[in-house]
Amino acid sequence: MNKFLEKSFVPFTFIFMLSISSCKFGLYQFLFNEESVESRADEIKILQADQIPSFTESKYSFALFTDAHVGSEDFGKCDDKFLAWISKQFENPDETKRPKFLVSLGDNMHTGREDSKYNSFLDRIKELAQEKNGVSNFKTYSIMGNHDLYNNGWERFKSNIFPYTSSYCFTDGTFSYYFLDDANNTFGQSQRDAMESAFKQDAKPKIIFIHCPIYIDARDLLSIIFKLQDTMERNWILTLFAKNNVKQIFSGHVHSRFKTDYGKFREDALGNFGKEYWYLVTVDRTNKTVTLSEN
Repeated sequence: MNKFLEKSFVPFTFIFMLSISSCKFGLYQFLFNEESVESRADEIKILQADQIPSFTESKYSFALFTDAHVGSEDFGKCDDKFLAWISKQFENPDETKRPKFLVSLGDNMHTGREDSKYNSFLDRIKELAQEKNGVSNFKTYSIMGNHDLYNNGWERFKSNIFPYTSSYCFTDGTFSYYFLDDANNTFGQSQRDAMESAFKQDAKPKIIFIHCPIYIDARDLLSIIFKLQDTMERNWILTLFAKNNVKQIFSGHVHSRFKTDYGKFREDALGNFGKEYWYLVTVDRTNKTVTLSEN
């Protein structure tokens, strides 16, 4: 590469990324457009009673991780450590801290092809729940990440990974849980319409799970690439959430920890599985609080 190209490459790349991040389709849509959120998430599916735990307690917890990247070298270094951690949680002397279910915030598979390996890992967790805590039907709620889309991964996801959809919700009777699809770094018009419609009919406090953060206050290229890139969409989403009793957002994707306080609610972008970031979230239905604890 000659000297002129060497001097021009970095600023050109930066300007290109900046311009593409401010238009209707962000950098991720440009690079990873194998699947469209419009074709996946034209509705928010309401899970049925046999697909969710029984909520009788006033206070309970669930486990949470993101960016497991099953099939990667990092996952292979950490899977047994996670199983030891969650096994200990299932026997917690404080019953309110024993996980009722598990949430994965996307990038479950490293190349979009590891659905059977991912399910085998979840089966090991389910076996521990039965053995340690007597829970016979422990469930993991997974959402889409950009890596899950690789190699036409949506076909595998919707066929093989519970609950076989990318945008869904349920309620514990006090809080509503919304698992949304922004794996392309956009929610898409159809899903935004579905969110607005669902929220109008749901006055409960809400917990939101997404893969790509809505916003992170990073001072490097992460702030350009990894947060929701369309500023008009971002503002629309934040306004919708502020008006409709959202209490908490959990997101992944960045492989680092960021906290954003929006006033009426907060967003926690979480560190990734491969760095041994695993979380316990405690929900107090009486006081309507959501508390995140890191391992």
